Amino acid sequence: MLGVRHAWRRLHSSIGGGGGGGGVSSKRKMLEAALRVNPEVQATLESEPCRVVALETAVVSHGLPYPANLEAVLGMEDEIRIQGGIPATICVMDGEIHVGCSLKRLERLGKSKEPRIKVSRRDFANAVSHKLNGGTTVAGTLMVAKALGIQQFATGGIGGVHRGGESSFDVSADLMELGRSPVAVISAGVKSILDVPRTLEYLVRLRIPFLYTVLDDETQGVFVATLAYTEKGNPKFPNFFECEGEIESPAVLRGIQAAADLVETHFQLGIDSGLLIAVPVPEDHENKAAAVVIAEAAEEAEKLNIRGRDVTPFILNMIREKTDGSSVITNVALLLNNARIAGRIASLRAEHRLRETNRLRGGSSDVEHVHQQPVVVGAAALDFLVKVKCDLV
Repeated sequence: MLGVRHAWRRLHSSIGGGGGGGGVSSKRKMLEAALRVNPEVQATLESEPCRVVALETAVVSHGLPYPANLEAVLGMEDEIRIQGGIPATICVMDGEIHVGCSLKRLERLGKSKEPRIKVSRRDFANAVSHKLNGGTTVAGTLMVAKALGIQQFATGGIGGVHRGGESSFDVSADLMELGRSPVAVISAGVKSILDVPRTLEYLVRLRIPFLYTVLDDETQGVFVATLAYTEKGNPKFPNFFECEGEIESPAVLRGIQAAADLVETHFQLGIDSGLLIAVPVPEDHENKAAAVVIAEAAEEAEKLNIRGRDVTPFILNMIREKTDGSSVITNVALLLNNARIAGRIASLRAEHRLRETNRLRGGSSDVEHVHQQPVVVGAAALDFLVKVKCDLV
């Protein structure tokens, strides 16, 4: 439980628990009382934290229909385990924050008729105090992952700047949370119902026209890269349902080993912002029909004045209907693929750390050991006492 207490101290700090009345200790006890960490996850966090991969549950509560929602999250857990990682599925149940959800809780969240909400950063206090059930969003999952020291997170697609966001200022909390959470997010990029160019601009840099030039200003400081399966070419940023969109990727990672090296170095350097590794949907599950429907669905949402967190479920339902369910198959396929990649990254990092530990403990085979007599550099002071025995010297 010591690790849990330390985690909640970090979480308490991240949600501004230091201010207000009531005392820090009493608030900490309330927060600790709300947390339930699966023993397997807790043990791994204490021994090999880089093996743990967080999973969100908004996809279970709101993203996919039953039974595809449960099949997706359980399949993601399996893929992570197969690759050598440990899944940590996060949800809120009866006002308790579970890290490593049981099948029973996942079924309650995705199958039962009980009321449930989407839990982002702003919703935790409401969910805990009123003992609600909910699926964590990308932002909510990032917040808990940061508090517990979970370093990888697999999801479908992150939220972003909504279409027309330049005037409506409708921007997902996922982006801000990613900017302040040292977690590597492995996804199929940005949800394609959003404004992908402006989302990347928000995460990476802001280009400001000024007189006769353009000023580049770093915004959230999030490193964004596309995972490439080949050594040639420069793939464009994935478009969720499509392998490539129309936007140039800020960076390209050549293979999973390169991605694992990047993530490991990111944490070794102590950088306190996140990473976004965009993984193209498997080619055999690419769904161009779903991509075509998105524009129509976005227009319909605008006409009906649907805003904020209600936009994504509305558009996904419309896409599902107009593609006869093929979008669900694609969605599940990319979720499983992202979990597979995240699990492999976690495993490669753990193997790297083990090699480094063994090298430091036992010495490296490429170091020559030479046995010679030591040379002492310094000085010696000698005192002489002379006793003269003759009269003539």
